[in-house]
Amino acid sequence: AVVSTQSTGDQFGDFLLAKYQLEDLMSVVKIDILRAISNLAVENPLVAIFGAILAGNMDPIVLRYVYLLNEVLLQLDLVCTLDLRPLFIVLYRHLTDEDIDPHVLSYSSFANNRISAALVSRYLMACIVRDREPRMVECAGRLRQTTAGDPNAMDKAEFGAVMESVYPLATNKSKDHYFRCSAMNSAGGGKVRTPLLGQVVAFLLLKDSYPRIVSEINDKIHHYRHKIPAEMVEAGLRAKQEMEVVPLPSLEQSRKQLSAINKASKGLELLHGNPCWRQDVDIAPEYLELTKPMVSAVV
Repeated sequence: AVVSTQSTGDQFGDFLLAKYQLEDLMSVVKIDILRAISNLAVENPLVAIFGAILAGNMDPIVLRYVYLLNEVLLQLDLVCTLDLRPLFIVLYRHLTDEDIDPHVLSYSSFANNRISAALVSRYLMACIVRDREPRMVECAGRLRQTTAGDPNAMDKAEFGAVMESVYPLATNKSKDHYFRCSAMNSAGGGKVRTPLLGQVVAFLLLKDSYPRIVSEINDKIHHYRHKIPAEMVEAGLRAKQEMEVVPLPSLEQSRKQLSAINKASKGLELLHGNPCWRQDVDIAPEYLELTKPMVSAVV
């Protein structure tokens, strides 16, 4: 497949121009879409991520990272908020207890002392939006510490050299491929900002640990649960039974709130169909099902 050399935002603009034909009309529609994304991003972190990708402030690989996180979360035996600690211990092995404590407190407040795959997913996406997702922060930090050049941005050669120590399993072909994909979405004159490259490395590390990490997290949760008072576990089970079933975050929710976001859905479809974005990736179809309702109707 021929890999586009345009950024995701440019591809999105070209799609709108092809759809509406007139430059003036395309500009009006594009402003409407971006305004809708901006408004909905406040309450929907997945929309915020989508908008950041269109703006070039995040690498498109972040969506794949979210899909993979969701796949992990869907298979966990989450009962009470205290299960978040063993989850973080395995999911983010580099964190100390002191690092995890603020996340446990923040999550409890964020989710009103409830827990589910959907709530944890929303919390982690909110962390991504605020540049606080532990793996992405750690990977960007390791890239900065390892490079001999500018710690804030890297060219292809610098990224390849740093990956030898940060992610030694990467082949030269895959390093070139992922850097090229990131450079597409960056306006750095041949360089890519380190936080975006950190997002790439974070995805690769999580991908390598899946699905093994699912059983490891569940084992750690069950081990920790013996330390939790029985009444807290029972209260958690009751709350889980009474909790309204909430699906994992999906752009479908935003479609119901504002029809203009349907126009933006084609942008997400572009991400799905972008050969550079999907190449050499083992993505199960169910990952893409999370946003299928949104991309199915474009006005």
